[in-house]
Amino acid sequence: MSKIISKLILLSEMFIIITYSNPELKDFPEVENLLNSLRDNTINIFQDIFIGQIEGTKDAISQVLGKIGFEAGKQIAQELKVKDEGSVKAYTEALVNSPILSRWGNINILHFDPGEKVATISVDKSIWTDSLGVIATKTCAFIEGMLEAIFSKILDEPIICDEMRCASEYSYVKDCIFQIAPGGSSREIRAYKEDQTIKEMGKKERAITMEAINEDIGEQFYQDLDPMIRLIQLFNKAPFISDHFIQDEEEVKFLVVCNYWRYSNDIMCNSCENWIRTCSKVPVNLVKSKHRICEITYKAIEK
Repeated sequence: MSKIISKLILLSEMFIIITYSNPELKDFPEVENLLNSLRDNTINIFQDIFIGQIEGTKDAISQVLGKIGFEAGKQIAQELKVKDEGSVKAYTEALVNSPILSRWGNINILHFDPGEKVATISVDKSIWTDSLGVIATKTCAFIEGMLEAIFSKILDEPIICDEMRCASEYSYVKDCIFQIAPGGSSREIRAYKEDQTIKEMGKKERAITMEAINEDIGEQFYQDLDPMIRLIQLFNKAPFISDHFIQDEEEVKFLVVCNYWRYSNDIMCNSCENWIRTCSKVPVNLVKSKHRICEITYKAIEK
């Protein structure tokens, strides 16, 4: 990365671009290429930092950030004074909307049951996701720890906060969702509930994919298309597929970047091959490979 930055500083185009009041990158291809390389390297670094998240576990960095966030949350809960609104819900609303918490993002309470000690929180424009962008991993361990400490103080007992969905995972997700539950809740039960949530989200997005195709070109016209075009249409419409590439060999191979790749095979991946075959009527084979890529191949029929 340091070499790219050094090249960027010394690039002759840089001496020209600073003279423009509103420069556009398309007019400076060398600068654009180096900035794209810098962006890709930065994303790779953060993916390596949070690599444990891709395997479905907490990486060392996330654990540290979670602990720092928890300590920050304890301090906030102890020292922040907000007007007592007469109920736990009203007090909590006032607390999460205070300036000291709003600096971490727009925090909204979607559901809160003080009696059951459960809550669902959304955070829009988190400074972590806004800064890091989409890197296919969760990045809000600090906020997770902070909310855990704050709600432990509000509910007067240890609770656990889990980030169920992160805007850094998916390009189409704009807010992060956090689940608050009593600390005594079984992690196995919560893990099962999260898996069920992901499955339901997957089913819904698969249905949306076919609805988009039917609305755009119609089911019959879609089925009359060439098999390769059918697959391209399917991948283009699927909201959980962020990119795909074609490799033409003896077999037609698609390299598909799927947002469900990070989850265990039995959550979405095992049923994906059958879903693609059923929708496209193309006899594909799916292999989940490394680096968030699924290889989808089929034998092209010679005419």
